[in-house]
Formats: sequence, structure tokens, C-alpha cells
Amino acid sequence: MMVSTVTRKLLWLLREYRGDIFFVTVIILFFVFLFRDALFSDRFMLIGDPLKEFYPLRKPAWDMIRQGKLPLWTPYILSGYPLLSMTQIGIGYPITWGYLFLPGYWAEQVYILAPYLLSSIFTYAYLRQVGRAQIASLLGGLVYGYGGFLLSPIGLIGSHSNSALWLPLVLIGVERARKGPFLPCLLLSTGAYAMSVLAGSPQMFVYIGSLAAAYGIFLGIFPKNDDGLEPAGWLAWQRWRPMAVILGAVVLSAGMAAFQLLETWNIVKMSVRKAYPYELFSEGGYTLGFAWRSLLEPLSNYWDSSTYVPLLSVGLAVVAVVYASFRPRLRPRIFFWAIAAGIAWLLILGNNTPLFKLYFSIPFVNRFRYPSRHSMEWTFAIGVLAAYGWDVMMNGAIRARRPSSLWQKHRNIYGILTAGVFLLVSGIMGYFWWSYTVKTGLDRVTDLNNAFRGLHYPYLGWKVGFTLAIIISLLPVRHVTNNKIRTGLLSAAVATYCFVEPCIWVISPIAAPMSVTAKQLDSAGDAT
Repeated sequence: MMVSTVTRKLLWLLREYRGDIFFVTVIILFFVFLFRDALFSDRFMLIGDPLKEFYPLRKPAWDMIRQGKLPLWTPYILSGYPLLSMTQIGIGYPITWGYLFLPGYWAEQVYILAPYLLSSIFTYAYLRQVGRAQIASLLGGLVYGYGGFLLSPIGLIGSHSNSALWLPLVLIGVERARKGPFLPCLLLSTGAYAMSVLAGSPQMFVYIGSLAAAYGIFLGIFPKNDDGLEPAGWLAWQRWRPMAVILGAVVLSAGMAAFQLLETWNIVKMSVRKAYPYELFSEGGYTLGFAWRSLLEPLSNYWDSSTYVPLLSVGLAVVAVVYASFRPRLRPRIFFWAIAAGIAWLLILGNNTPLFKLYFSIPFVNRFRYPSRHSMEWTFAIGVLAAYGWDVMMNGAIRARRPSSLWQKHRNIYGILTAGVFLLVSGIMGYFWWSYTVKTGLDRVTDLNNAFRGLHYPYLGWKVGFTLAIIISLLPVRHVTNNKIRTGLLSAAVATYCFVEPCIWVISPIAAPMSVTAKQLDSAGDAT
């Protein structure tokens, strides 16, 4: 009887969420194809700090754990070196636990690659939670998962990207607290935020906590969403439950991670990290021109991350903001993320804005370098706004459809053929865009901090042509009435558009050439 009940429940879930299962499968296939060389070859994407610092620290730490010893100290570095207090090792973070049963380089590879899959899926889930359509949520998930923060040299380090991937889940718990039971929401946000803390990047979990706290306050001030939920009184518990969830999550997460945080806090007092002068704090800020070049052409126009998001997502974000100006029903959510994107952009500019010295006076955040890492908030906010903008455009197309007729059937055929042709054209253009990049040497990145000071207009020409081909393929699909065909074509167009440039500017020039083999890793001693 129990087995039968469980089976019926599973079948119901499969029927109820079959659309979401399809789009999660698209995200998984996107991830597998982009990182196919790292997943199915003898090369490992351990670049920079993971190869030189984290892997040599994490491996002896887990060797000690397997031997039943506490990973407090290693004698193999200098005259001895602390382990547990090195928060970036992530000993308490479950994704590093692969070291218990996998070869060290495979465990490190899982740690490096997991954020690209999970951040996209979690962002998709958050956007579905706030009522976005499935394809819009797919777009938003791919924008965040493969935007200029996560898919960048700093993202490939692992600790920052693993901390950042939990942002959408923290927000889901805060969002659900508006009308769901308090305790499950608190546990969800606490678990997600604790994972962000344990993943190893204090900079990212401070940024995430600040953004989530602002979101909780926002939901208290503007509780009425596009679902028509009427706000409670100003002093009502229901109104301020989202804020209570994030505050409770921060406190409980600190308790769960205390074994790590207290050790790290003690050693920070003996480190140069205990206080940064303003000059070091502001290091890595972008000029306005450089920030725009990084958005338009991220190839070599970055410091350790970039402002890159797909151009189409920026256009859809603008559509969402303009639409919200005339439709108050959607205004609060869209304006919150528009403000978040704007603040993140200003912070990326660092000391090139007069407000940055005021930002330097805020406790905790003044311990972190590289303002360009606020691209984390920028890419997430643009992904959310792009999802809203997509729904605005698609809803308008649905309303414009004519009733079923012979003319509509012919239009269906025309739309399917046109979309297929231009999807093929966009794929061919993407290949030649990549080929141009290789032939002109733009993919020969030798110094990750050596940025070009200008734009390469032929490169941008290929980018504009590719974007136009995708847009043309999308236009006729909006009017196709067969839901399965329309969904398949739109999903293919979105995935193709989000795939090409990340492969051109990160995977091909940086991740693949600078990866290492298992033989190289096996031949080195623990001390190196």
C-alpha cells in the first residue's frame, strides 16, 4: 500500500511538473555541452588559485580526515600552515566532500563546475516562484549561471562561485514567507545561506546577505505582488515574515558555521586582511568606459570578472522597466531589481564614483577588494529583469494571435520554417564568429589581468549579426499555436544565444588551454 501511494505521488509530480523537468533538462544539457572537455577528457579546469593554492591545501586536509585526524595544520607548506581556519578550503561544505571517495583532482573539478549547473537551476526555480513563465525562467537562469561573474576567471576559482550559487535559494525562502508557513521558509533560507557561508568566500556571503536583507525589507514595505495578495497592516506579523526569515537565516547560519567562522576570525586578526587601506580596497574598480566595453566585448575587457550579460537580456530588462512604469501591478518587483542592478553597476565602478568612499565606511564590506565582483548582483538582477521582459513580450504576442483558421495554419508552417532556418543561420554565424576570434588571435589570453583598451569592431559585428539572427528566429515562433513545437524552438533559440559568447570568451581561450592533465597532477608532490 505504501509503495502504491509513493508511486502515485511520483506520477502526479511528474505530470504536474513535466514542463519544469523539461527545462531543467535543457539546463543540464547546456552545462554538459559547454564543459564537455572537462567532463569527458583527461583535462581538468584547475586554473590559477585552485591549482596553486586550494588544491594543495584541500588535498592534505582531506587526507588527514580519512586518516581520522583533525585537519588543523599542515607541515608541508613553509614552516607549517593552518588548514581549518582557511575558509576557502570549504571543509564543512558538502560539495567538497567528494574528496572522501574521488581522486583529488576529480573532487576539485566537481567543486569548480557545480556552480554553473546549480546556479542556473536555482535561478530558474526562483523565477518560477515569483510567477515567471518557464522559458523566461530558463533565460534568467542561463544569464546568471553563465554571466560575467560566475563564468569568469574569479568564477573558475571556485570559492566565490560556490558561495554565490546559493543566492536564488535564499531568496526563495524569503519570497515564500509572504504567504507560506514560517518554519519551512526559515529552514530553506538558513540551509542555503549556511551553504554560502561554508563554501569559502566571505566576500560573497556578505554581499548575498546584504542583498537578501534588502529584499526582505522590500517585501515588507511592498507586500502586494502581481498575485493580488492584499497587504496586511504595517505592524502585522505576516507583513514582516520575509524580513524575519532572512534575519533568522543569517543568525542560524552563523551558528551552524561557527566552527569555521571563529577559526577564520582569529587568524584574520594576524593577517593583512584585518584592515585594508582605501587604495587596496578600491583596487579593481572599473572606469565607466571600461565597464561598457566589458559588457559589450568581455574578451580581455575584464579585471577578474566582467559585466558581461547577453545583449538581448539587457534589452529585455529595459522592456521590463519601461513596462512597469505604465503597469503598477508589476512595478515593485521590477523596480527593486532595477535599483539593485543600478547600485551594483555603481559599485563596480569603485573609486571612479564619489560615493565609493562612503561605501568604504560600511563595516565588513570594507575588508574586500575588487569592486568588480559586484558583477554577481548585476548579473543576477539582469537575469531576473530579462525574465520579466520576456514575459511582457510573449504575453503581448499571445494577445495578438488570431483565432484558429486556415490562415493561422499557414502562418504556423511559415513560422516554424523561418525559425528553423534562422536558428541554423545563427549557429553558422556563431561558428564563424568563434573562427574569426581564433584567426585574429583574440583568444590568446596569457595574462588574465591584461585588459585591452579598445573594442574590436569586427568582433562586435559578428556579435550583432548573431544577435539579429536569433531575434529574427524568435519573432515568428511567438505566433506558433502548437505548444510543444513553440516551446522546443524557443528553448533552442535561448540556449543557442546564451551559449556561444561564453564559449568564445572563457571556455576556448582560458579554461581549455590552461587546464591540466591528471598525469601532471599525479606527478607533483603534496608540498607543491
